[in-house]
Amino acid sequence: MAVWKLMCFVLLVGSVCSSTGRTNENAEEKRGFPFPFQFQAPMSGKVFQRHIKRLENATRYGVDGDPDFIVDVHGTDRYPLCFHVGGQQGEVLRLLQHQNLSLFVNAKIIERNETRKTYLGSVAIIRNNVRILATRRDVQVNRYTFSWSGMAAFRLYGNRVIVGQNLLAVTFRNKNVTLVIRRHVMSVDYDDSFEEPSNNVGESMSEIVHGHIRPSSHDVTSRNHAVLSQNTDFAYLGFYIADSTGLTTPCHGLLGQFVHKSVRLVNMQVKNGKMKGKIAVVSPFYSTPTYSMATLTERMNHGTGRNVTCWRLRRGGDNIVDGNYIDYMVPQLRDTEIIRFQ
Repeated sequence: MAVWKLMCFVLLVGSVCSSTGRTNENAEEKRGFPFPFQFQAPMSGKVFQRHIKRLENATRYGVDGDPDFIVDVHGTDRYPLCFHVGGQQGEVLRLLQHQNLSLFVNAKIIERNETRKTYLGSVAIIRNNVRILATRRDVQVNRYTFSWSGMAAFRLYGNRVIVGQNLLAVTFRNKNVTLVIRRHVMSVDYDDSFEEPSNNVGESMSEIVHGHIRPSSHDVTSRNHAVLSQNTDFAYLGFYIADSTGLTTPCHGLLGQFVHKSVRLVNMQVKNGKMKGKIAVVSPFYSTPTYSMATLTERMNHGTGRNVTCWRLRRGGDNIVDGNYIDYMVPQLRDTEIIRFQ
């Protein structure tokens, strides 16, 4: 019965699309549909894996954890840069903005009461008539709600969207830009220590083939509310840029600014058993380089579930990050006002 309902739903939604596979935006709006919604035809696991393969290395630019940024800046050779940003409960930060593409990514900070550590609790991706809001509980695409545990692959105004198994990916049509949001869950013991299971992109996305669509917002909310209310679980989000090819020089934001920055190591030395280095960063927004001290260390890359070696910047990336932390604060998740840094 469930399969029959799912087939009826897909056929109903698919009927609003033209036979050529393209959507008529004006016709959809006249019919009262929230957006042109075109599901992908059922595909084999092997074909689906080819679509997902591009996401397995979605870690060149990312932010997750407490919140920790990791950026593979040109000139760092083997080791990327990483830095920590604290923030306060309820603050909303501009992670990415591109004026020419009308693309904005904002994230809201939450606090875990037991440890007072901060994490990303909500992430919004906005571009023209595409509006995605990911929370710890579910994913809203325009006015439609999807479960993190289900599977959905569709096109929205020609842009490809995949949601399932704690991962969302959107590829913007003809723009060579793919953005990824991941939902991470920490299993917390009674002594307040925790460990996070391996969350490899390839492994988790292979399971999506066996998932299902959750079109009902009521079902999504009730299902996930039970998960979040358990004392042994704590969920948070991570944001990653999988394909930055189309993010040209105007790209900025707390994370986006590193797409076009480059660095060089001025000198290195071993001090107190740790490798330390002085790093010079060149930005297309400024004529002179900035400098910062960094320590070679290890951290968990939650995008792949693997530890990576990186140059950890001091004081949250001061002198490396353009402007001040407060410059990246915006009033709400859906804010699309360009932040000026010059």
